[in-house]
Amino acid sequence: MFFYQEKMRQKGALYILFLLIIWSSLPGHLRAELVSNGKANIPITQIKQGEPVKLDGTWHFFWHKLVSPDSLGSASSFSEISELVHVPAYWTKYTLNGESLPGRGYATYYARLNIEGGENDTLSLLIPIFDSAFKLYIDGHLSYTSGKVGTSIGSSVPHYRPGRVNFVVGKNPVDIVIQVSNFHHRRGGFWKSIYLGTPHSIARQAHSHGHLVFAALIFLITFGIFYSIFAFYYREEKSLLYFSLSLWFVVLRSLANDNFLVNDIFTLSWDWLIRIEYLSTFLALMFFNWYYYYFYRNQAFYAWNRLLTYITLFCGLVILFLPVRIFAYSLFIFYGLVFFSGLLIFYFSLKLAEEKVLFARYHLIGISLILVIILHDILVANAIEVHYGGYLMKYGFVVFIYIETAILLKRFVLTIRSEKKLTGELEVVNANLESLVEERTEEINQKKEEIEHKNRSISKQNEQLKEDVVSRNRLFSIIAHDLRSPLAVFVQAMDMMDSDELDEDSRRELRKELKVSARSLVGLVDNLLVWGRSRNNQVKYELKRHSLTKILKDSVEQLEQTAQAKSIELSLELKEDYEAVIDSNSIQLAVRNLISNAIKFTPEGGAVDVFVRSVADNMLEIHVKDNGIGIDEETLKKLREGIEFTSAGTNNEKGTGLGLQLCRELALQNKGSLEIWSHPGEGSDFVMLVHKYVKYSL
Repeated sequence: MFFYQEKMRQKGALYILFLLIIWSSLPGHLRAELVSNGKANIPITQIKQGEPVKLDGTWHFFWHKLVSPDSLGSASSFSEISELVHVPAYWTKYTLNGESLPGRGYATYYARLNIEGGENDTLSLLIPIFDSAFKLYIDGHLSYTSGKVGTSIGSSVPHYRPGRVNFVVGKNPVDIVIQVSNFHHRRGGFWKSIYLGTPHSIARQAHSHGHLVFAALIFLITFGIFYSIFAFYYREEKSLLYFSLSLWFVVLRSLANDNFLVNDIFTLSWDWLIRIEYLSTFLALMFFNWYYYYFYRNQAFYAWNRLLTYITLFCGLVILFLPVRIFAYSLFIFYGLVFFSGLLIFYFSLKLAEEKVLFARYHLIGISLILVIILHDILVANAIEVHYGGYLMKYGFVVFIYIETAILLKRFVLTIRSEKKLTGELEVVNANLESLVEERTEEINQKKEEIEHKNRSISKQNEQLKEDVVSRNRLFSIIAHDLRSPLAVFVQAMDMMDSDELDEDSRRELRKELKVSARSLVGLVDNLLVWGRSRNNQVKYELKRHSLTKILKDSVEQLEQTAQAKSIELSLELKEDYEAVIDSNSIQLAVRNLISNAIKFTPEGGAVDVFVRSVADNMLEIHVKDNGIGIDEETLKKLREGIEFTSAGTNNEKGTGLGLQLCRELALQNKGSLEIWSHPGEGSDFVMLVHKYVKYSL
């Protein structure tokens, strides 16, 4: 029981990781999309009373057209020349005329918002980033720009500038037109949600997100300094150095891709912003892998880390010297590195946790969290809406830092305790070293020998006792189970022979039946003797060519009287003369048990059918099928798990509960198997699988 509980605790990390993966992949908000066919009807009360709403849904889309708001015309003519696409999404996910759109190009998005009851109210839009330049028009007025929108790489300038814009709702619906161009990244488009709300609610959402990001960065920077100082003074522990480096690159990545706070420190071009984001992503992964290696000194992980380092250096050179539209594809290499690193780290962490290596279980939890967050951020980067729409890497590292700090503190506490204990023991040992060592050694060896001797003796006695009890119980049970039917036939036949109403022909038939039953009893006794000897490994099963047809006919013939006693129709269907590679005695014993069991649980007037079917891989299925009371799910589960129990038949026949288990053992000894198919009230089908005899099968 203790071993089972321990295994379940170890597997708990797997279940936690699975649930976290499911969570990270869930849709972010199960709300109906507001924009449909380029239009949205939004009550002003919904905007004022609730949180900001996403303008997600199907927008009008013009590919390779920078449509001016002044040229929209009527809504009907506008819709006739546009396509409807779902936003947010990269336009590489769109297909026009059966072909997917390329990553580079330009387009216009358009939607009309009917703000019901909102005339003269001031509303606000929370603008995300677009790849890689855009203009936003509200009711024909240019309200927001980022970069320079163009129709070629020379006429466009990329830039990331998220922000907010206010506008006043007029009498007519609000027209929103967004011109987007991308010639510098590997894909472009309207890939993040625009939020609509009151100026207060939009400002609150922007500030709350900014404060959360800022708090996480302050935390990461603080602990980055802490671990850097610690790594400097504790240089022999290289895991601290690599962890601090990984932490600093996570900070750098967060500065470059979340609210672009790095622009508040330095004035960077759009190209270098992307370079910093990609380079810090690769380096954070590389240093994290080296941190894991140096923490446990796992040599099996060393080869992978070297390969990962070479790949990271190559990708770093590509990122530094090639344009964004080319090195952006290195992200697919990063996905592969994350996948294999995650598998290896999780595998080794789980293995170390099972081996009860110190702190491995805590690391397993933390690393599982980091892997799930990386998966989440990959989904976000690919414009796949998940449970939380922003990047989570910095928050995941905050949690991981807590775990790592707890591990670090515990390591030092254990180190201090160990040093105190060693110091005390050293003082005692120094006082009387030689005599103490000899005394302890002799005492330990003596106790070890006594314990080992007792354990061997107890173990041997327990095993022998278990084998004796099991063998004795099964022997008695099989005798009661298998000898009952032939003896019943004997008693019935003897009673009939004493009757004066039988003529000579009838008596002759009875004598034949008595001979058959006698032969059956002799066969059963022989089989039981063989089985009993096999308990002590005194019998070897001889698998060779035998007539399965003859074995089945003999078995059915021996149990016909038992079936007739319950008015049960016992039939044997053989489409051909079957031969199998089996041990004939054990298979005959198994078949008799199956037929007897079927008769036992079939009511009077029922039927038991025995037949053979050829299946794939040169195998034969021996079916014993009845239309009896069937087996419920709970009982069927016990039978399949090998749990021993007994139950009375339809005429209250007694049984041992070992018949089916014996059949399963005999089937396995014949390199076959036993399957049970049953439904309550519909009967059961016992299927024994054996090897068919074919040429060269022996």
